[in-house]
Amino acid sequence: LMRHFPDSYFAYSDIPLNDVIIDNDTFTGYESNVTNISNGHTSFVYTNKVNPNKYGSLEITKNLVSYLKDNLTKEFKIYVTLDGEPLPVGTNYLVNEETTKQVIEPGIILIKANEIVKIANIIEGSKFEVIEKVSIMSGYQVDYKLNNKDVENVTGYINNNSNKVIIINTEKGTDLKIPVYKTIENPDGDEHNYEFELVEVTDHTGNTLINGGAKSISQISVIDANKNEFILQFSQSNYENNNTKKHYYKITEVINNNDINTKYDNNIYIIEVTINNTGETFTSAITKVWLNGEEIIDKKIEFINQLLTNLTLSKELKNSKDKDSIFEFEIEVINRDKPIIGEYKIETNLQETKTIVFDNNSKAIIKLKDKESITIYGLPYGAVYKITELKTDNYSVKYQINSRTIKKGNRVTSNLEKNNNIRFVNTNISNLSLAQTGQNKLIILFTFL
Repeated sequence: LMRHFPDSYFAYSDIPLNDVIIDNDTFTGYESNVTNISNGHTSFVYTNKVNPNKYGSLEITKNLVSYLKDNLTKEFKIYVTLDGEPLPVGTNYLVNEETTKQVIEPGIILIKANEIVKIANIIEGSKFEVIEKVSIMSGYQVDYKLNNKDVENVTGYINNNSNKVIIINTEKGTDLKIPVYKTIENPDGDEHNYEFELVEVTDHTGNTLINGGAKSISQISVIDANKNEFILQFSQSNYENNNTKKHYYKITEVINNNDINTKYDNNIYIIEVTINNTGETFTSAITKVWLNGEEIIDKKIEFINQLLTNLTLSKELKNSKDKDSIFEFEIEVINRDKPIIGEYKIETNLQETKTIVFDNNSKAIIKLKDKESITIYGLPYGAVYKITELKTDNYSVKYQINSRTIKKGNRVTSNLEKNNNIRFVNTNISNLSLAQTGQNKLIILFTFL
């Protein structure tokens, strides 16, 4: 302080040694020597020495509420200034207390989810400001905490206590549900389990998979009909503002080659999904669906399975020494008022594997000898079958379905069940008649007149 007297000028301290408060900061005053400046001038030099105990640090934590798991590796740019100046290039900072990195771009530190960055050796009293770069914030809601208090702007002064900043990014996104329907054409009353597969492809042809693209398996349990869905998740942070992008996905049924009792649906569906990001809104929608290369208007994705069963036909001959006789059977199978046509696998009791052909009228011929049997695989469960033994002259014919009552006749009609064992028993009545004639002699008396 300078005080004026009539005869001279001199300087002295008028500040007591107790603390001095200026605005919100507290300082300690020091008294200087009095200097007479009545005949000239003088100067004061103040030398400030940095007290090593007056350093502080700034700690920044990144928390990410992730919409997509794979975004946990994404790197974020945080802009830091000290006393209004960006962190200089070359400034060291410590990541998770183990890895030292340097500022490459002025003011910018790089941080991933769940990482903690510490900037040390900052002079106490320095004003700091922390903000996430706007260009990186697209698709996120960003919240800040300073020393565990919610704040809108992160700014303050470094002290030797706690200077902890938490940046919380909540990822914005949208879910898209793709319903997939499963129908069993001929239910048997039991529950069956199936799977669908979704993979991301380059376009609506579905010929090329995207390396690292979406892939998912959906499981479904069904008695007669049911619906499941794939859920696709899209993060807004992965899309540019004011932009529309299309994705393509192929959905097929997973074929279980060990399941011989199901005819699987081999259809291929391609789904076009359109993402629209306006910045303010972010939406996803199914815009087109192709079935085996043809676009379908209703966009319904449905797989129809058919339950299969087997039929075993066996032959037994009684009262006959001709065990090499061949007996012919005509079998006809009608499934839901439609004939079955084509080749079917058969297996004999002699372990021979062959095929049988059903003609356009859904009929096939089977030939068996005594004690022979044949099993036809892959017939539709519940279908109506009719088996007729041909050329039964001189035989009494009976049949039996599974272990049920034996019935007379050379023709059986029924529905295919889970187990179908049909046994035909032929008894040679011509041999039986001769034997009976020999045993019962007829005596005729003639009277001559």
